[in-house]
Amino acid sequence: MGKWNLTLCALWLGAGATTTTATAAMINVAGVAPASLVITEYFANPIGISDAAGEYFEIFNTTTDTIDLAGLIVRDDGSNAFTVEMLTVAPLSFAVFSSSDGTSLGLVPDYVYGSAMTLTNGADEIGLYRPDDALINKVAYSDGDQFGAGIAHELVGLGPTGPVLTFGPALGSDFMAATATLPLGNFGSPGMPGSTVVSVPSIPVPASVWMFGSALSILGWVRRRARGTIAPRRMGPRRTGNVRYGRGRATGEPDGNADTKGRFGDSVADFAGVHQPDRRHCRDRNWLI
Repeated sequence: MGKWNLTLCALWLGAGATTTTATAAMINVAGVAPASLVITEYFANPIGISDAAGEYFEIFNTTTDTIDLAGLIVRDDGSNAFTVEMLTVAPLSFAVFSSSDGTSLGLVPDYVYGSAMTLTNGADEIGLYRPDDALINKVAYSDGDQFGAGIAHELVGLGPTGPVLTFGPALGSDFMAATATLPLGNFGSPGMPGSTVVSVPSIPVPASVWMFGSALSILGWVRRRARGTIAPRRMGPRRTGNVRYGRGRATGEPDGNADTKGRFGDSVADFAGVHQPDRRHCRDRNWLI
């Protein structure tokens, strides 16, 4: 059993080390390609609360790397702008940016930009830029509540490459009405796909994880095989008198599962508290008498 445990631990440590290396890749936003981050939802006109308490927008990391967003510039074509100070977004995951702490809508934003930016109910833009001002993704719209007040706009679909420019109502048809419910009669899905069809490749499983799973399968097969063909060794009672015994039971009472061979002397009854075995039964089980 110790050998199996040692092998299992070695496999686990090997897989863990490789997996950590594979999943620890992080890139800074300064080096991301266009459309590595895509705006997938925006909410410009909440109901039941003020705009300042309910506005938000959502981005999606289309890559299989964790992105450090420190230095990301978010701005419109006017004077609204802010720079992300500290935030990371996991591979193929969402991050929610909000004007408030989100308690009114029951959400927990990943980043609060406060009054640095407002999403107007009329025409506006939200742009994501690298620190060198290179465009990553931008959405423009001319009607922030095209589907009615309290309804967020969600990206219709997101492919493996992701768009750089998208257009909301009424400039284009890249966005649709959110259908998931939020508090106070609002609709949106911050931090989740909602109605957006996300068609991006999944994160590949590291080779070490695949090897670890395969090793476990082989280990299980070997152990099952061993249990079916090799009986465990069991020590018999202490030898007394003229009794000789080898491997197997020395109790004189072999059970139906015994398939090892043992040897008894002529004075099995010399064992204290041990009954004389049935020699015919022993012969049927290939025990040597």
